[in-house]
Amino acid sequence: MEGRSGLPSFRRASEMLLFPSEEERSYRAFLSTFIDPKSESLLFDMRPKGRTLSSFLKALPEGETVAKLRLAGGGEIPLSEKLLSRHVYVQGSIGSGKTTLLKWLLSDIFERRKPGEKVVVFDPKGDYLALAKQEGVPYIIVSENYAMNPVRWNVFREILGGEKPVIPKTNMLLRKVERRTSATFYDFTRLNKELYARLKNIATRIIWTRADMVKGSADDVYFTHNAPTSVFQGLLSCCIIEAALIERGEGGFLLPSYGVRGLSDLSNEVVAKLAQENGKVLHEFLSFYRASEAAEHINPSGSPGQAQGVLSLFRMYTSDVFSLVFSERGNWSMAEELHDPNFKVVFLEYRMDEERTALPVFSAVISNMMAEVLSTRFRGKKLYVFLDELHAFPKVQEMQTFLNMTRDLGGIVVAATQSVAQLYDKYGEQEAKAIISAFNTRVFLRTTDEASLKLVNDTIGELLVRRMNKTHGKEGKSFSVQTERKTLTARTMSVLSVGSGILWTTGTHPLFIKLADFKREHNKSMYADRAFKDRGPEGLHR
Repeated sequence: MEGRSGLPSFRRASEMLLFPSEEERSYRAFLSTFIDPKSESLLFDMRPKGRTLSSFLKALPEGETVAKLRLAGGGEIPLSEKLLSRHVYVQGSIGSGKTTLLKWLLSDIFERRKPGEKVVVFDPKGDYLALAKQEGVPYIIVSENYAMNPVRWNVFREILGGEKPVIPKTNMLLRKVERRTSATFYDFTRLNKELYARLKNIATRIIWTRADMVKGSADDVYFTHNAPTSVFQGLLSCCIIEAALIERGEGGFLLPSYGVRGLSDLSNEVVAKLAQENGKVLHEFLSFYRASEAAEHINPSGSPGQAQGVLSLFRMYTSDVFSLVFSERGNWSMAEELHDPNFKVVFLEYRMDEERTALPVFSAVISNMMAEVLSTRFRGKKLYVFLDELHAFPKVQEMQTFLNMTRDLGGIVVAATQSVAQLYDKYGEQEAKAIISAFNTRVFLRTTDEASLKLVNDTIGELLVRRMNKTHGKEGKSFSVQTERKTLTARTMSVLSVGSGILWTTGTHPLFIKLADFKREHNKSMYADRAFKDRGPEGLHR
């Protein structure tokens, strides 16, 4: 009898025992950390082959294959769109193989790309930007770093999202005689409910993310977070109101001196100037449009000490964020990018020493992106969000809701982190657990901390182990078999080789995998937009 290789099956089996593959060696090493291979074996084989693999694949949701996990032994595990829509959580310490896994997924999505699809990548180490350049896909970069040729992000375009605000006409007699306008902050919020909701969200994400970086800022949240946020929301609103009035020829209070002639002139440059403006002028600007709450926070005639403190914090936060590239005029926004019909990859890149500039912007951009998808306006399209080093990504209020509600709205999230402990530290244990619970496909690579090990065991449960007992008696040897339940040990997960780990998804037994090294053979004719490889990101011309 011959096996598939043409060799006698017993000979092939003996060769496998004597010269096991890399995949087989990794599996044996994995088993040896929690069972005795001489007398114990798993009741359900975890190797991705034969009946085990067949059973695993049958349990996966059907659908068009979007990407594949390439295994060291030459096999592949297809990942359908429906499977990825369960969201993918990847856990592994430094050097465990997270980057390899994410590169395989991204490379397949890049190769398959379809019109209307967007890929957003939080790329703190720059690993995936290099991949996009290599594969010639159209991409843009959002960054504070001039060296990366980034697009120029515009906070006002992010807020407006292509909409034209509704601003009531000004009573010119009232404006001339009483030096006030009938186009008020209240009217703006009442007539532009969705637009103002975006404005509040974006302003809050920017200020709170920056404020959270200040040591001890949580001691008085009203003073360090809420008041500066209110001032920022008020100023952004007044800028939009005044720019619309100037565009209609009704004049303005402050922005004409900034060179603003209409809504199209609003940019981050305006915010950078506001951050340096005289406190009395800012108070008068807010008061002119009756943004009373914001004006009161910096009212010099009220409580001068508190007003000066709030103004100082507002200036510090906004001058930090709206600096470098983010202080310049531009016309790019995520809100408009999402509805561009062309395939594109958006990279969020930053230098670690400039995180106080970049992370608040990333928080606002991602938060607004998630809100846009949740609004159902994105339905029928596809958005892939890759968050490498999730623990380094700024907190986003919509994250949990986005993960739970976006499956039918076109959103797919792949997130990787080094350990659960880092997420607990960032979000708090309960919120972190709620976020992780929304990921129903998980890959566990090498980890060392107890919290990460507990998540592994909580996910895959106890493994059934068959133990063979041998006894000697008067009648000779006798054998008995018993089944035990075992959990993985800290040593099991800490000694995994690079690229080795456990794949689990809802409704399946866990699978032991050994990832193939990332090596993609590139076919130039495959890419219709090969010119992107040579000319770089679109940000060069924007």
